[in-house]
Amino acid sequence: MKFLLSLIAGVGIFMVLRVVLQGIFPGFAPVMLAVLCGTVGFIIARRFLKPIFDKKESSGTVADSTPAGQQAAKAVDEGMKVIMRMRNQTRMVPNNDAAKKIQDICKVGVEIFEDVKKNPKDLKKIKTFTNYYLDSTEKIVNQYVELSAKREKTPEILSSIEKVEALLDQIKVTFDKQLTSLLADDLLNLDVELSVLKKTMKYEG
Repeated sequence: MKFLLSLIAGVGIFMVLRVVLQGIFPGFAPVMLAVLCGTVGFIIARRFLKPIFDKKESSGTVADSTPAGQQAAKAVDEGMKVIMRMRNQTRMVPNNDAAKKIQDICKVGVEIFEDVKKNPKDLKKIKTFTNYYLDSTEKIVNQYVELSAKREKTPEILSSIEKVEALLDQIKVTFDKQLTSLLADDLLNLDVELSVLKKTMKYEG
């Protein structure tokens, strides 16, 4: 695209200068001058457009416009918002160990959604995770933060806090299993690709 635009700019300059110079100085020299100016215009336009197109290319891959891709993009966007809210909540947690556990859960959650972002087809594999576990985890974290913020902690509140802290470990295990499941599929796909490549090399070698 940048080559085409640069070419158009160069040809445009050539055509304009050719008409103008031919009218003022009839002969062969004005045509050569127009060609030279058109070439210079092409080079300048190409250099001017290069950073613009390079910036667009480096901004990331083109979004998947298929329905599955759009659905995955929406799920990733919504899921990441939940993850960010939970991570922000850790600033309100007085227990550093519990805060670290929540941060670790969020880290795994980000990895899960990063996988779905790269592989939209994996969205169907995390439906239970997105429809149940993620929202439930946010509610549990919010409840924990609310209980921890109470100045007067009754035995019942302390008991609930301890239960939530123990539950955080189970949540982390669940998140890990979900991520492992996705990565296992990726490894399986890699094994298949390597197997095909090995057979191809054997036949060609």
